Amino acid sequence: MREFRIINEIEKEILLNSLSESISNNLKQLLEKDFKFYIHLDKSQEEFPSIFLVKDELSKLLTEKVVSFNTNSAGIYFGFIKRGKFYLSLEGTQFLLKFNIFSPDQKIIIDRNGEKSVLYGNNILKKMVHKDPKNLFRNKFLLIFNQFNELISIAVSQYNFIEYENLEPDSQFAINLMDKGYYLRRQK
Repeated sequence: MREFRIINEIEKEILLNSLSESISNNLKQLLEKDFKFYIHLDKSQEEFPSIFLVKDELSKLLTEKVVSFNTNSAGIYFGFIKRGKFYLSLEGTQFLLKFNIFSPDQKIIIDRNGEKSVLYGNNILKKMVHKDPKNLFRNKFLLIFNQFNELISIAVSQYNFIEYENLEPDSQFAINLMDKGYYLRRQK
């Protein structure tokens, strides 16, 4: 059974708390001002609930038409909920970049060889980094950019800055959560 609807208060709390913990406390006002969140549930498959960010204008249309159509998605795929935690998607991250909510410390630029490796789904090694991060924290949400300042991946750091400085060049310092190459690698 499929369901596509506006998120309820519990789902909204999970989403906003997760974003506040991993990214910024300022997102609530930003996102609730002009947008609504929708959820897609497919109980016939073992998929996690998908969250979509929809502009208010489109939300009004959806409210009128969603009953008559079998809707699976709308707006921007923002992420998913798994075990009581919200995970931001690459598309959601790209959308949030416009609002300058990420600190410069979360932005990592990698070299050309690193870009290829990351787009094949590999984790981020120290030798891939074009410019060493100065304020790196363990378990911090990171944005991985290529040399053309294009977002290619989201990752999570495994070390703080002091530990990072002592790593060997071939050591992995961040885990690739999602990259743009995923869409080409996934099975259809």
